[in-house]
Amino acid sequence: MHKFVKKFIATTTLLTLCVALTVPSYAEVTKYILKAEDNVYYEYDYDKLQDSYLNHILGFGDTKLYEHFNGILEDGGRYSAIFDSIRGYVDYNDVKNAYTDALIIGQSFDVNEYTENDAELNTSIQSVKLVEQTNGEIVLEDKEVQQSVDFLFEDLGTSVGIGMTVVKVTLSTNVPDEYDVRVGEVTLVYKGNSIFAGEVPKADATKEKVYISKKDQNLDKEFQVISIE
Repeated sequence: MHKFVKKFIATTTLLTLCVALTVPSYAEVTKYILKAEDNVYYEYDYDKLQDSYLNHILGFGDTKLYEHFNGILEDGGRYSAIFDSIRGYVDYNDVKNAYTDALIIGQSFDVNEYTENDAELNTSIQSVKLVEQTNGEIVLEDKEVQQSVDFLFEDLGTSVGIGMTVVKVTLSTNVPDEYDVRVGEVTLVYKGNSIFAGEVPKADATKEKVYISKKDQNLDKEFQVISIE
């Protein structure tokens, strides 16, 4: 494909999703991930990439981040995933196809809501190169990606504490004892049979406040989860 045509397609696709992402939602798309021709994944912060892209459109300001992003596409790379703040890495093509289908039939489309609830996960990503701009230069940082863990969240609604409630999180994994589970700031206790439970403030008793990590990893690190309730 001619480079000008390929660049136009990449720019147009990014613009349409940027527009779609302006719809408010609890979940938030925070990153774009490209897969380069050599199968290396590159991860870009959504807000920073959007700013760089708008500078490119307007013809002034710093555009190095967008130039790196577009250079990967021009060299044979492709869109691979979008990072949802709740579910993790979701498949880009699934989101794009759902967005296109909604346009064809004249329906509104909330990208953030779709990635939070319906989009397919992208489970092929094992590691990425974080693309940042520091002191005017592009800097790459390697990051390992933790695999996804399905879970079922339940608010049992029983507690003797004022403003508190008991929650239960059931992990869909054969090795639940290898994980730590936190709801808000409270680390749950493993009860056996893949069940973690504990007493948490009622304000934190939602699936969005569930944090899961391997025991050898920090709970504050990014992770992938899917709610299956």
